[in-house]
Amino acid sequence: MIINSSKVDSILFFLNNIASSQSNFEQLLNRIDRKQNGVFLTNSLSTVENILSIIDIDADIFNKRILEPSCGQGIFVLKLISDIYQLFPDEKLISNFISKNLFFVDISDEMVQRTISNIKSLYQCMFEKDYNGSFHGITWDFTDKINVSASLFVEPEKNPFTLLYNTFDYVIGNPPYVTLYGRRDKKKSEEQRVNYLRNYNQFPEYVKNGKINLVMLFIEHSLDFLKDGGKLSFIVDVSFFETAYEFTRKYLLEKTRIDELHVNIKDFDVASGQVILKISKIARSFDKEVRIQDHKTQKSYFVPQSSWLNKNDKYKFRLNSCNLSKQIIDKAYELAEIKKVTMSEQIRYMEETAKATAEETRKAAQERLQRR
Repeated sequence: MIINSSKVDSILFFLNNIASSQSNFEQLLNRIDRKQNGVFLTNSLSTVENILSIIDIDADIFNKRILEPSCGQGIFVLKLISDIYQLFPDEKLISNFISKNLFFVDISDEMVQRTISNIKSLYQCMFEKDYNGSFHGITWDFTDKINVSASLFVEPEKNPFTLLYNTFDYVIGNPPYVTLYGRRDKKKSEEQRVNYLRNYNQFPEYVKNGKINLVMLFIEHSLDFLKDGGKLSFIVDVSFFETAYEFTRKYLLEKTRIDELHVNIKDFDVASGQVILKISKIARSFDKEVRIQDHKTQKSYFVPQSSWLNKNDKYKFRLNSCNLSKQIIDKAYELAEIKKVTMSEQIRYMEETAKATAEETRKAAQERLQRR
């Protein structure tokens, strides 16, 4: 079946309207509500396409299971359905995919219902028929993670997706950016903080307080739902690179292969930028290289994942392809902590190595061009 151009235009018009309505919906919320609830909806179809690019759309897609854990108005699942329709414009295939393969969650029942309504509208646009199938749309706090280490004598905890751990091929989306327990941040009960620290494996046992961001929790819990080899693609705030995310980054470095980082993205109505994180659930992939795509310079380069596995540097994802930069960071810590030298001595050391750093960067770039 060949889709006529007017049908394609109608679907694109529909998707653009949804993206625009997300921006309008945000504007109806006051700034405090948006910050408290992390409501920063994705309103760029190009960004949605970027996030969805981890999904291979071929005949096998109908055997794959996809999860969107913070669906909002459904822009990610809508774009995915439309992309599949472009290649497989078959009513039965699309209907079965919606009812069997697609799962979406939001803490707000209003958002879940909006997503359901939008899927029905898209289906009507594609086939000029009503969709009468079912949905795997759940109203649920996705941070409600099960404590898998519970005692044999304790009744196992359950949640709406208890039987679905380790069964998904893809997790996609835009998790809520909400910081908890900081002086000016959203507060939950102290009991909830204890539950987060107990149930989430990224936090060491010695951590008793400090800021927790929902993005940290969404990343780890999403990995729990992925099969081995499954893929995750999220857009998150640029604060992901800051010290507060130390344990999250360490967890990712040890539990996943980091495939791509897209940086310098400005998609939301906030001062900070965003990062697209694309990872695979493949543990201890230290020998792999991470592709860095800079959306400001439109350039890409590669960084060894192993270069970030640095406890002294808080496991920070340094966006520099030069191996010597890691040595400089390590040396700076050594000078400061072991020799206790002055700041001027550290600066002198940096100046002495700056020329060597630039030269190594130039050579590394030439080598990569030759390999291609």
